Amino acid sequence: RLDATHDTARLIAPAGLPAGTRASPAHINLLETSGTAAHSWPLRQAAATRHPVLVADLLQRFGDLYCGPYPEALSSALVLPLRLPGEERAAAVMVAGISSRLPLNEAYRAYYDLLAAGVSTAMAHAYAYETEHLRAESLADVARSKADFLARMSHEIRTPMNAVIGMTTLLQGTRLDGEQHDYVETIRTGGDHRITGVMIESHLQPGRQ
Repeated sequence: RLDATHDTARLIAPAGLPAGTRASPAHINLLETSGTAAHSWPLRQAAATRHPVLVADLLQRFGDLYCGPYPEALSSALVLPLRLPGEERAAAVMVAGISSRLPLNEAYRAYYDLLAAGVSTAMAHAYAYETEHLRAESLADVARSKADFLARMSHEIRTPMNAVIGMTTLLQGTRLDGEQHDYVETIRTGGDHRITGVMIESHLQPGRQ
């Protein structure tokens, strides 16, 4: 997998070769211009040109490479850029060994093109799933923040409103004319509804009962 600037490649899924060999290091510096580059894969070239690159000197680069199922060592490989749908830049690069028993003709090249297309599609699905998962986590964080805010607001509102309601209850026990009694009853009823509304809203938030 390539980083955003195409300066570094990271090994994601080795197959046929174990991770950590000369031909399958965990990381590759794509800016390397010294002699080390001659013993590595031309990943940057494939990513920049967006075309497969044939590597026909595997023995000189890495020594004998055996990937099976045949006993012969590989002599060549294709470095295939992988792009996501709608993207111009390569997101990753795949290295595929070429069978020593088959000529790399047009039909064989078409197989590698189909292989790269299939892996690119699988990557697109994985990226879409990851994006949706992150979006769902973000929405869940927003819901939790809203629930916490409402819980705090419910507490902050209930405390003074309970005092107001208590005072209106005391006032209703005093001598009030009809108009004054109506005003006090309106205050008490409005306070009850406000507290009940905040408590219901707080309790309906996800993760709260």
